[in-house]
Amino acid sequence: MSMRGIDISTYQRGLDLGNIDFDFAIIKATEGTKLVQDTCDPWVQQCIRLGKRWGFYHFFAGGDPIKEAEFFVANTKNYFGKGIAVIDYEAYGMTGAANVKKFVERVHELTGVWCVLYMSRSVIKADDWSAIAPTCPLWVAQYANDEIVNGHQSNPWIQAGGFGPWASPAIHQYTSHGRLAGWSGNLDLDKAYITAEEWDALAAGDKAQDKPTTPSPAPAKGIVKGSVVRVKSGAKDYNGGGLAGFVYTRDHVVSEVSGDRCVITYNGVVVAAVRKSDLTLVSGGGSSSNAKPTAPAPSKEIVKGSVVRVKQGAKDYNGGGLASFVYTRNHVVSEVSGNRCVITYNGVVVAAVHKSDLTLV
Repeated sequence: MSMRGIDISTYQRGLDLGNIDFDFAIIKATEGTKLVQDTCDPWVQQCIRLGKRWGFYHFFAGGDPIKEAEFFVANTKNYFGKGIAVIDYEAYGMTGAANVKKFVERVHELTGVWCVLYMSRSVIKADDWSAIAPTCPLWVAQYANDEIVNGHQSNPWIQAGGFGPWASPAIHQYTSHGRLAGWSGNLDLDKAYITAEEWDALAAGDKAQDKPTTPSPAPAKGIVKGSVVRVKSGAKDYNGGGLAGFVYTRDHVVSEVSGDRCVITYNGVVVAAVRKSDLTLVSGGGSSSNAKPTAPAPSKEIVKGSVVRVKQGAKDYNGGGLASFVYTRNHVVSEVSGNRCVITYNGVVVAAVHKSDLTLV
């Protein structure tokens, strides 16, 4: 699934979002340590009224990254946890990946949210982004040409090849000369290769992957927070809406239980809220007894979908170092092959590590 979007700034002053067709808008909020765009909040509020996904970005001006991060947060603090936060890295702001790292880490320290990183495709090769990619999804800009593009493109051109340390971009800006009915000027057009639920998880930041806790005694084999489950074929979401076909074919982890309502996740990203009665327990059920189970308990084995912690001081699978924050948060296992486990955070691959260096949460 994907979403169609635009990104806008004061260059589009006067744009009425209610007159155009879009799924999301990413809006310039701040730049450097002095500029706050007066067009940002009116558009954010309009997105909220229209029920659209939205994001807000800081144009990095190449100054002190800590001061710029603090300025960004101070002027957008009520947006965090609701829209996705972005750092725009281009033009005179391109002072190196090390400064971007300082910026995003300070924003995360203040808000619990990791920024999406915007840059041109060519800039990916200009620096080492390996320390940033595990936590910051990529929004890449690459255009086929500078010709007018009429309407959203379902399959915009993008050059074949890799994206450095990112497996793929989360968002692709494919033109700066887009035209949509309802606005006579140019628009940047974007395609997001994530679902609305995944967008919400990026916006929520650390709150989207709260540490599972051991519930109070529950009925034997009951579905609880942290359980691995399957959705019954044909089930609807909690409000009666449809679910994508792939939802029925894979295991999910329950992140929240409230009565018959369960929120299910995949690779740490919220998929849907569904009824508990529409779920089949795979592993990790609650027990009302302290007796040991007679059969092996899958919840005590690290498998695909398990929530884990990396042991302090552990290395990656090939013996390389890991960023310090890797040891401080929960991850979801996306792949297991023998003693090799691939761990993810908010749906983004972090590293391959030894299973023996993981602790099941």
